[in-house]
Amino acid sequence: LNFVKENFMRTSPFELVDKTHLFPEWNKHENLFKHNPDTTKEMDIIDFFLKAPEEHEYCDLDDELLELNKEFFVEQLAMEQQWLR
Repeated sequence: LNFVKENFMRTSPFELVDKTHLFPEWNKHENLFKHNPDTTKEMDIIDFFLKAPEEHEYCDLDDELLELNKEFFVEQLAMEQQWLR
């Protein structure tokens, strides 16, 4: 939270939207939003583990740690779904 406060506190909501849309989880839907700006799209939560382009990345995780976190998340999600059955 401190990182967000220090780096984005003075960022306008519109600037923040523009910044977030540079990341892969948004970027993959760019054409849809360009042609239908008022549309919504359910996002795949796994896409949040995609590596952002170096010039936009603010999280200093190496690729191995990112992949381990993704695997852990997927396993936790699978276990949660088993419990809900």
